[in-house]
Amino acid sequence: MGKHLKTKIDYDMINDLSQELSRLDPTNKKLNKYLEMDNFEGAELRKHLKQFPWSDKIPEIHSK
Repeated sequence: MGKHLKTKIDYDMINDLSQELSRLDPTNKKLNKYLEMDNFEGAELRKHLKQFPWSDKIPEIHSK
């Protein structure tokens, strides 16, 4: 089985969707599940969302 490689459009889509979801519903359970991940993807998602003014309403970003 081959390993899936993410392309720029994959990361853009993940970031755009998480950005909109965090703005509309900062306590969304599914989003927070991904923000709690201790792997590279979780860290990158937290780093991306920290730059927005509403990120202070997302508890998982500030607990890591």
